[in-house]
Amino acid sequence: MKKNNFTIILIISLCLVMFTNTSVIAISTFVDFNEQEIDKYIEYITNNKTVTSDSDNSINDVFWDLFLTGVDWVISKISGAVFYREPDVVEGPNWCQVSTGSLTYGNDDDDIRRVRRELDLPQKFTIDAWAQTDWHNWLEKINIWIEDEDGYEVAGANATHNQHVIHYADPEYYELYYSSSDGEWDHYVMLLDFTEDSEGYSADKIKYAVNSDGTKFEYMLDENSNKHYVLPSGIFNANTSFRKNVLDNGIALNARDLYYQFYDSELKISVNALKDFDVGDSIIFEDTIKDIKYDHETNSTKIYFDCLDSCDLMWPFNGDLTEKYVVDDSLRLKFEVVEEYSEDSYVFENLDYILEGYKGVLGGSYPELEDYIIEN
Repeated sequence: MKKNNFTIILIISLCLVMFTNTSVIAISTFVDFNEQEIDKYIEYITNNKTVTSDSDNSINDVFWDLFLTGVDWVISKISGAVFYREPDVVEGPNWCQVSTGSLTYGNDDDDIRRVRRELDLPQKFTIDAWAQTDWHNWLEKINIWIEDEDGYEVAGANATHNQHVIHYADPEYYELYYSSSDGEWDHYVMLLDFTEDSEGYSADKIKYAVNSDGTKFEYMLDENSNKHYVLPSGIFNANTSFRKNVLDNGIALNARDLYYQFYDSELKISVNALKDFDVGDSIIFEDTIKDIKYDHETNSTKIYFDCLDSCDLMWPFNGDLTEKYVVDDSLRLKFEVVEEYSEDSYVFENLDYILEGYKGVLGGSYPELEDYIIEN
């Protein structure tokens, strides 16, 4: 193609590391370039290094503009319609992270069926993908998988909340997919270049990421399960008098109460810790059934409780319980606070029922209701 001295449209899709200003750039858009800038771009890709310039439009400025535009997520609805969403983008010394914000899966036409993201890599990167949801949805699963340019799945999993799918990728084209049957999920993917040290994301045990609203949170990754655990914020403090009153007097908590036990209001996410209770405590739960459904595919009964104005708490139990329980029945259950994961001095908690429930999420059987129920 003959070179011209006027501005042309260059279509690019890449994620590259700017070693000069230690920023990671994730881009895919239509951008106006002049001939000089195109030459710099070609030189950058060829040499995989930053090209400096004495002009006002340095290569860093060009790629910084591209970084701000991001790569759109491609989101398919149940109805078959497709729409695009600009990513929430965060950059670090040797990584870039993008996320979707909250998206709702379900059966209605406007609900989400699948989320897709293109990854056109100019060099070797680690692709680290996961999805995050609030406590009331922890027993839903989300399928995450990565395909190469030939459509072959190179990595994937039926994942739970904050469980990662990791692939050490060559410099080529990939597509990343997410799909779930229910619940609100925020989808994340991080591209990492481990040839450079990273502040907060390296071999260190404590790493960090950023929520879609810009809130930074720290976490520890269990390399056996590829699941991460968020460290609660400094304001996540126990009310010892409340704990004593509940435990001494057998006071029951409902779905909303339990939700806020796990919710960190500073980080604006659910964490693996109960605000007022410790490992070994027994908690009584009591609430009214809002809805109940039998799932033939998993041979489980999904019981719904009113949790928040915008969502319900869903707990699955093994077998068909729809003949025994109906809407407006009250259930009284007993749970134990248990350790899910620990590292050094950090202990991450959960309810024993939810830990058993993960077995069902990952293909096993869901817990038996009779193991937790307190008969009136």
